[in-house]
Amino acid sequence: MSAVSGTQEIYELARQLREQLRALHQALIHERDRPIWIGGRAYCDDFAKEYFYPSGSLLEPDARAITSALYSRLEFLDGQEPQETLTLPGIVGASSETIALVQKINHLKGELIKATSGLRRRYTSAGRDGGCADKHIRSALQQAGLPRPALKQCYRKIPLLCEPPSYVGWTWAQVRAIKTYTAGELLASISGDGTEAWLLSKLAALDPKERLAQVQPLPPVLKANVCFESGTNTETLRRLVPAPLPLIYPCAAGSALPRTRPPALAAPRKRRERVADQKLESTPYIPALRIYRYKTREAGL
Repeated sequence: MSAVSGTQEIYELARQLREQLRALHQALIHERDRPIWIGGRAYCDDFAKEYFYPSGSLLEPDARAITSALYSRLEFLDGQEPQETLTLPGIVGASSETIALVQKINHLKGELIKATSGLRRRYTSAGRDGGCADKHIRSALQQAGLPRPALKQCYRKIPLLCEPPSYVGWTWAQVRAIKTYTAGELLASISGDGTEAWLLSKLAALDPKERLAQVQPLPPVLKANVCFESGTNTETLRRLVPAPLPLIYPCAAGSALPRTRPPALAAPRKRRERVADQKLESTPYIPALRIYRYKTREAGL
């Protein structure tokens, strides 16, 4: 597939995605006989402030409008940071027809991820700068009606539950990205780019085959502890699912909202030590690059 056909595919997927999101908006606005809950004004980003009264109260139709606006927001807001994504806890009951719409939207998002990744691979395999691929991706999205596309918001899927839950409780999860390199790989990648001699000497002092970890702190993410009652009522099934957007689940008209527990307004500062972190020394070997050695030198092999 050529780059031109690749960008055309991205354009068409983005166009279909916007079309299906408009249909989802209509469905959510009109399904007022099904339960909905979203976090209050303190949880909302700037895109939703105008829906709330000064007291912080919110009308049910406006909860649906906020939810739809959040699902449909594929562009950056004014002042939104490049790595920031809009987040809001919530849960929405929906008809089978609306659930089918969400499934179609999530499928389109998956295809969009494949199309953009494929275009980047073609540029890389041809020896061209990956930035050129990103430029063409953004151009295709702009032609599809997204002047300021936020790729992470384009890609992330609407959290979908296959059955009604009995309980949903939200929590903040602290995460870090850990990339591994050999000392030799890292030394080769930074040599000659003006790196200070003392830093190069620290890497050169290690076995070139020793594995090192580069740790990148990431913004806290919102997750939901979801409980389902089994058919015999003798067992409760539990799942922890990513929930940066309001969860949506199938339910009949007139159904009651499941029990909910909102998250803290902000992620806790103290984080639990993760299993992956337990393998690393507590003090970075090279603080400027957030490089850590493994406690057991073979642990990273």
